[in-house]
Amino acid sequence: MSNYANPRVLGLALAAGVAAILVFPELLRYLPFLLIAACPLSMLFMGHGGHAGHAGHAGGSDAGAAGQGQYACPMHSDVRSDAPGRCPKCGMQLAPTAPDAGGTGQGAEDEIGRLTHEFHRLNEQQASLGEQIERLKERAQSSSSSRALDEAEEVARSADKRAGPGGDAR
Repeated sequence: MSNYANPRVLGLALAAGVAAILVFPELLRYLPFLLIAACPLSMLFMGHGGHAGHAGHAGGSDAGAAGQGQYACPMHSDVRSDAPGRCPKCGMQLAPTAPDAGGTGQGAEDEIGRLTHEFHRLNEQQASLGEQIERLKERAQSSSSSRALDEAEEVARSADKRAGPGGDAR
């Protein structure tokens, strides 16, 4: 149990709850809802604290040997395992690792090349989106000015109709 909950924290939480009910007795009316909310929250806190004690199970003991393990956590490079599973720190699925060719760094060069290509592709995509935004702005501006022109012509026509065949609206 010490892996999951700190007795001092639990004691303080219990004391705070009792004090809150003594000071605000109307909270008893909400007690069922508070208990329902406390169960998932306590599981969240207990589950989070419990992972710290299990870091060695999925390769935490092998973490010092860099490159060991066929599976690694995408978020925690020190977590490695010889079998598929989940990261004990964050719960993510362990991803297969590509074997490095004798430590030559070829995998790193390939990754840099891939990321550079991805960077350029995203840069081109961003430029294209910028051009599309500018075209849409120009189209909206021209359509609003043409709408204003159409409205002005409509006002002029209605003024002409009121004036009648004589031409003066007075």
